[in-house]
Amino acid sequence: MWTATGTIYGRENQRLVWNNGPLGWPNIILTLAADEAAEGVDVVIAVPGITRRLNLDDDLAVSRWLALQGMTLTGDLPTAPPAPASPAGTIH
Repeated sequence: MWTATGTIYGRENQRLVWNNGPLGWPNIILTLAADEAAEGVDVVIAVPGITRRLNLDDDLAVSRWLALQGMTLTGDLPTAPPAPASPAGTIH
């Protein structure tokens, strides 16, 4: 379980708890987030170039998206996969 606190969509002092999903979130925030997910918003997962589409069932994507909105996240946060190693150059 983790919690995001702060301002989102101009609504101050929000406390969004993730406990296997965004079930207790205010309806307006769920609706606006679902609209962004439907628009295909991409979320940076680890480093630029590693993204996932926002999906309200994906706790990693949702947590990163909330962080990008400027919210503070605390608790048992999901972890991002490591960035892929760069392929070694070939010398001819």
